[in-house]
Amino acid sequence: LNRLSTDKITGVERMWGFEDTHYGAITLNLENGMRAMFKPCSSSSEDTSKELIASYLDQLLGFGQTAPVATRIIPVSVIDKYCNTPELRRVLNETVNLCAEDEYFVGPMIGWWNSLIPIRTVRKYKEPVEVSLAFRSELSENLLTTQMQSKYHAFYMLISILRHGKDEFITLDGDLVSLDLDRSRFKTVSPLTAPSINYTWCYTCYMDEWVYDTFQAVGPSQPVDNRLGSLMKVMLSHEEIFTGL
Repeated sequence: LNRLSTDKITGVERMWGFEDTHYGAITLNLENGMRAMFKPCSSSSEDTSKELIASYLDQLLGFGQTAPVATRIIPVSVIDKYCNTPELRRVLNETVNLCAEDEYFVGPMIGWWNSLIPIRTVRKYKEPVEVSLAFRSELSENLLTTQMQSKYHAFYMLISILRHGKDEFITLDGDLVSLDLDRSRFKTVSPLTAPSINYTWCYTCYMDEWVYDTFQAVGPSQPVDNRLGSLMKVMLSHEEIFTGL
């Protein structure tokens, strides 16, 4: 997190623009070889501040299900000096016009690493309940996999992501992680049987004891100041992107 906040920017790998995905995002190279996705632009459907909320939520619960994110203020001039082609300059000018304030970009810096493998979402709603239930015994054969999935499913349930399919990855160590979370809702909107709740690898969603106890520790049975919403508010109050929270 400290490196995302302070490391020197050494290059612009890609300006994503506004014609495809990653609305106005910029892939940056940092010193010592680190990469980051910087998102200075929000839209009605992609609220980049939610990337930061998801990361903090993940840290607070100790789940390890998404990338580290830190707010960063970057002068336009820093990005400008690495835009050395006509196309990069065109996209930079468009991004400045739509997203910059007083010659600065402000937004979340999202950590990235190269060893992520995209995986396909399992669409539960396309399978009969009986077919899904038949996978329960298969999943229970590997306790480590079961525990890993339990955290992942619980995290997805918390953030209530609007869409699936392009945001789920698996690491070389077998851990599931989720990225590009700017469409998270952070509120209960659908029952678990709804078509929108189609977690990756989740044929029969459940929580293990550790996840259950974690939720209990910050849940509605606790004093107001110890509940998840209050803890998140304290954490986010230190971020520039949430001034006036």
